[in-house]
Amino acid sequence: QSIPKLLIETEYLMDWQEGQQTFNGTASQIYLLDDTYSKLQTAFAELNQKAYDNLKTIYDENLEFAREWVKDSGTHLEEEFELIPMRNDADIVSLQGSEYTYLGGAHPSTYVSGYNWNPQTGEEYALQDVTEEYDALYALLLEELERYYDSESFFEGYQDTVKEMFYAKNREEGQLQWMMNSQELMLYFNSYEIAPYASGPVTVTISFAEHPEFIKEKFLKAAKDDVLYLGSNGTVNWDLNGDGSKDSITFSSMEDDMNYQLITLQVNDKELSKKLDGYSAKAYLLCGQNGSNYLYVELGTDNDYRYLEVFDLNGEEPSLIGETELGSFYDLYPTSSRDFLLASHMDVLGTYYVYRSFTLGEDGMPQLVDGVYRLYGYQTGKYDHVLTAKRDIPAWKENADGSEERTVLPAGSHFHLRETDGESYVKGILDDGESYRISIEKSSEWGHNIEGVFEEECFDGIMYAG
Repeated sequence: QSIPKLLIETEYLMDWQEGQQTFNGTASQIYLLDDTYSKLQTAFAELNQKAYDNLKTIYDENLEFAREWVKDSGTHLEEEFELIPMRNDADIVSLQGSEYTYLGGAHPSTYVSGYNWNPQTGEEYALQDVTEEYDALYALLLEELERYYDSESFFEGYQDTVKEMFYAKNREEGQLQWMMNSQELMLYFNSYEIAPYASGPVTVTISFAEHPEFIKEKFLKAAKDDVLYLGSNGTVNWDLNGDGSKDSITFSSMEDDMNYQLITLQVNDKELSKKLDGYSAKAYLLCGQNGSNYLYVELGTDNDYRYLEVFDLNGEEPSLIGETELGSFYDLYPTSSRDFLLASHMDVLGTYYVYRSFTLGEDGMPQLVDGVYRLYGYQTGKYDHVLTAKRDIPAWKENADGSEERTVLPAGSHFHLRETDGESYVKGILDDGESYRISIEKSSEWGHNIEGVFEEECFDGIMYAG
């Protein structure tokens, strides 16, 4: 079964006074690109609303203070909520939510939440739903806490808190935060839950390889197609070669004064540094099903254009393969190396974002799976590319059985673009949801003709960037 295709955008609430920022607020919003998992989309919508409502409440309650605070301190207030997929397949969608808050005072705070859904039903999993031998797992958790942390740094009576959070039935009852990928279960205690702020968050990972008895069989993932997010500066510990031991992969980036990114990639004790054109570098580790591993680094350039540089992690030392011109991730978060999306701009009856499907090729570069360009953004309700027919336009109506019949788009129809091959056709729907295909061909100068008639004589609303 296909994996859920994720689109993660960001909502912003910001305030500036006399050229100085007073408040920076962001909240991730997550969507599905199609209706395959409609119940999961309902769960996403609820999370999106809660995240935005929380941001708006903090913004409204602190705006006046923020404007005074910046005058005295020279710093602005912040509230940032970011979602990062940890695992995404037909059995579970596991996300890490990170809320960073600074509302004045001595230091900021970060609170990590785990969101784990059954994509078939849209219901949130409790920890008990994905694990076996729950009492034995609890005993292992206590052992790991004592093994990796100084118990004297914990609050007095922390064992009672751990027990209460572990045996809580769900999020509403205060169950501890947890997430999973294909190799391990992560149990997370935020600052102040069992230890003071100075101790930082407390995490325990349960390896599937070492403790498969604690994980229900359906979640012991067999396919090795993981994608791990390192961001602009991050480290992941991952078994790259299947030898049972964790490798350390660290990525760091820094922008210089000439709009270049100085990036450093370190795999265990081997290091590679490069100077790349662009800004806002973000790195993703793509693990191939054949055991190969590559780092995809996305960089931004002018006009919100983004591109990917690909690094090989399979040799004695990491090395740069080169740039792919097939697109970049943008807001389409990759979660599987065998099935991911790359986006780009399309200039057919206007300018808009499109994506195509790819898999990780044997050479580490993206390999095209489906050449159809599909529009995205309309799933958020904000970016629908809609044209209005100025005349009756020859078209083919698509029937429910897949057949087509010759017809016309009536003058005045609203044509919502949905896909194209970039050369010979566009597909879309009307307001009633009926699907139509229109043949196009390139005009002798610029733009396209529709059966001999120039595009601007056929539609209103065609807008190109640049």
